[in-house]
Amino acid sequence: MRGLHRQALRAAALACALGALALGAGCGPEDDSSAAGEHELLGERPGRLTCTEWNAGTPEQRRGTIDQLTLLAGANANPEEVGPNRTLSDEDAYEALDTTCSRNLARGFLLYEIYNRAAAFSFEES
Repeated sequence: MRGLHRQALRAAALACALGALALGAGCGPEDDSSAAGEHELLGERPGRLTCTEWNAGTPEQRRGTIDQLTLLAGANANPEEVGPNRTLSDEDAYEALDTTCSRNLARGFLLYEIYNRAAAFSFEES
């Protein structure tokens, strides 16, 4: 039962984040500084962002994008069959993306692919 509760919370957070991206707004009360829309983003579609956008982004935009990537990576349609998805801490995600994107040959790499591959080898579960 506890797993279903966690799954429902993740699904709600993902829906909120995707809705916020589409509407350009945060979730929850407007005065809540911990809302999903707190940070700026590198772009409106986190699944299409590349190292080029990462390198051009500000630290605030990078943190907001990591928040979105974590929400997307943590969502799982069938955790009973495949287990929980793995996510990274903000610090580990920033390091993985920054280290990979610092290489010129990585300029076209997708951020979500870098994130998901790093998370697959992490020992933390979402």
